[in-house]
Amino acid sequence: MARKGKDWKKLLTNEVLLRIIQIVDERENGIIANFASKTEIDESTLYVCLDRDSTPKVDTLVKIRNTYGISLDWLICGSDDIKKSGKKDLPKQTLESRIEKLEKDVKQLKKRG
Repeated sequence: MARKGKDWKKLLTNEVLLRIIQIVDERENGIIANFASKTEIDESTLYVCLDRDSTPKVDTLVKIRNTYGISLDWLICGSDDIKKSGKKDLPKQTLESRIEKLEKDVKQLKKRG
């Protein structure tokens, strides 16, 4: 992945950007334009971050996570597994108890209103 002869892996010190470069290399064959299109991130925004060696904004990181189903923990900190989404399902019992509580709250609101 080069722009104007740059080898981003050698020039960057920002770990988040290095992980983004890894995603671009592994998932988009090193083509930033494909990455930008899929994530709906303006290509110029990506190049500004790369040129300045600066961490992208949170909304940009979330778009990357949503597009590729990767863990924000991995993207930001390098911890966790790249493939984990970071989402954990709640146990069925917990969900049922929350639904029951919401139904009770709705009934109480209807009585008041």
